[in-house]
Amino acid sequence: MDLIWFSLDRAENKYSSTSFSLAKELAKTNRVFYVDNPITYAEAYRMRASTKENITSSLVDLPANFYSITPHKTLPINWMKDGKLYRLGSKINNYLVTLTLQKLIADYRLKDFIFVNVFNPFYGRSFSSRIKPTRSVYYSVDDIRYSPHVKIHGPRLEQEIVESYDITLTTSKQLQILLKQFSSNVHYLPNAADISLFKTAISRSYNRPEDIAHVTTPIIIYTGHVDLRVDVDLLKAIAHRHQDKTLLLVGPISLDQNTLDELKSFPNIIFTGSKKLELLPAYLQHASCGIIPFKRNTLTKSIYPLKINEYLAAGLPVVSTNFSEDIRQFENIISLRDLAEEFVGAIEMEIDENSEDKKAVRIKVAESNSWTARADSFWKIISHYKNVE
Repeated sequence: MDLIWFSLDRAENKYSSTSFSLAKELAKTNRVFYVDNPITYAEAYRMRASTKENITSSLVDLPANFYSITPHKTLPINWMKDGKLYRLGSKINNYLVTLTLQKLIADYRLKDFIFVNVFNPFYGRSFSSRIKPTRSVYYSVDDIRYSPHVKIHGPRLEQEIVESYDITLTTSKQLQILLKQFSSNVHYLPNAADISLFKTAISRSYNRPEDIAHVTTPIIIYTGHVDLRVDVDLLKAIAHRHQDKTLLLVGPISLDQNTLDELKSFPNIIFTGSKKLELLPAYLQHASCGIIPFKRNTLTKSIYPLKINEYLAAGLPVVSTNFSEDIRQFENIISLRDLAEEFVGAIEMEIDENSEDKKAVRIKVAESNSWTARADSFWKIISHYKNVE
C-alpha cells in the first residue's frame, strides 16, 4: 500500500529525524511519497530558493520507492495571533498544499493509500473530495506546547487533527496519555535507531574525526541539540569534575550567547556543531561514555530520545537523568541519576566497569529497537483497522 508522508521535517536536512528514518524504512517495501513542510514565500526569499514547485524526485542513497515531494510555497502566517486574518491565511495555505497533493495522486495514480501527517497539524486536518486516503494517521513526536516555532497555534490544531484522524501515534508514553484526551485510537510507537549504521562503531575502525584528532584524554560524548532540554549546570559540573577527560558536544546549539561563552570557557569542552548521521559512529567509537543530561520537567517527560539506542548500538555505557518513563525502560543497562554529584560519579563508574560482556548486552537491547522493528509495529497497528491489510 502506498503512503503519502506529510512531515514537519524536510527530507534534505533531517536525515536523523524520526519522520525521515521511519519513512525510509517503510519505503523498502512500499512506495512512500515524502511531502516536505512547505517553504513560505518569506523563507524562499531569504534562502533564494528555487522557483520550481511541485518537484518530485528520488533522493540519493534511498530505497527506490522513496520519493521526495516539494509542495507549493505558502504564506508566512505562523507569527500571527489566532483570528480572522490568520484563519484566512491558513485556508489559503491548505488550498495550496491540496493542489500539490491532488497533483501527486493524479500523477502516480494513487488509489489505496495511507496519509501520514508527522507533527504538522498546520496542514491536512481535513481532506478535499479528491483526496481520499484509506486511513489517516497523525504521528506526534514531541510535546507541541513547548516546541519552538509551532507552539503558538500547534496545541489547538493538534487537538483538531487528533480528533479528526483515524489513528494517532506517539513517540513517548506521556504523549500517548496527553493525546488520549482527544481520541481513543492513540498508540505508542517509540523512536529507534539505524542499528546497522551505529554498530559499525564496533565492527570497523574509524580514524579520529579531525575536530578531535588532538584529543588524548577519555571522551564523554553527547550527540544532539544543545537547547532548552539540556541541563547546562550539569554540563558544567561534568566538565569541572572530569578535568582529566574531554566533554564532547556533537550537534547544533541553541543557547544564549552568555551561556555559550561560559561553556566555551572550559578548556575540556569541545563543540563540533551539526554532523551528518553517518559521521556519528566515528565519534562514538572514540568515546568512553555517552550522556543524556536532560532537565527533568514537563517538556522532557514526553521524550524518547533517539540517541539512547544509537549509544547502545555503538556499545557505549550511558549515564542519563531520569527524565521520562521511556528512558526508565533502559534502567537495567544504563545509569539513571538526577543529582549532579551522582551523575558525574556514575560516569566514572560506567567507564571503569565497562566490559565486552556489557557491550554485547547493550547491542542486543538496541537491536530490538531498530527502525525495521518500528516499521513492523506500524503495520501491526494499522492492520487493526479494517480495509488495510
